[in-house]
Amino acid sequence: MSGCRASAALRKARRSLIEIDTARDPRVPLAQVYALYAGDGSAAEILAAAAEADNAQATMYAHLYLGLYYEVTGEPAKAETHLRQAVAAKLENAYMHDVAKVHMQQRNWMP
Repeated sequence: MSGCRASAALRKARRSLIEIDTARDPRVPLAQVYALYAGDGSAAEILAAAAEADNAQATMYAHLYLGLYYEVTGEPAKAETHLRQAVAAKLENAYMHDVAKVHMQQRNWMP
């Protein structure tokens, strides 16, 4: 996706973003993910929150949602890097972990 198309897609997505109360969602780092998606946060804040939580689920969420973000912004190399890290998380029976795996398969990024 070209930079112009990516930024247009991002603007459109931000206009459609459903407002949520991130204080009520205990999953780390989803408050920071929401802020990034809304245009108010950063990848560094997401990764810092996941590092502070220091658990596989937070790390997987951070990399999954960063991978998806970078795919929308037209940065496939960054998207693949983060999605690979999401898939590498040591989790069992975790729905969003499986979503990361399926996404990688759909992009032919699985080894």
